[in-house]
Amino acid sequence: MKVLFIDDTVDNLSLFKIYMKNFDEADCTFESDPRKGIEHILTDTFDIIFLDIEMPEIDGFQVLDSVDSIKAPIFALTAHLSGEIINRIKEHTKIQGVVHKPVLKKNLIEIIKNEAS
Repeated sequence: MKVLFIDDTVDNLSLFKIYMKNFDEADCTFESDPRKGIEHILTDTFDIIFLDIEMPEIDGFQVLDSVDSIKAPIFALTAHLSGEIINRIKEHTKIQGVVHKPVLKKNLIEIIKNEAS
């Protein structure tokens, strides 16, 4: 299963790398630059994408809006549970679920396993 993580916080990506290190079922790509994340989406095929919603220059919604045909399920990563953000996530047709930060390893593994089956 090919997994893409896009998060502008390098510490979060480092944590995700640790979480995924011994999880052999996942072939992971980690990207801190949303522009490069878009390039990955356009040039490769992923089975699941974890996307930070609140990034400074290009937010997660803009990433999704810039790529027309994403077939992989998208899971929004967010630390903020404000009504506005949650409503935008719920309204966005490409987002399948939300992963609240701080992210727990068991939550990521569970989502990946569920999507694989």
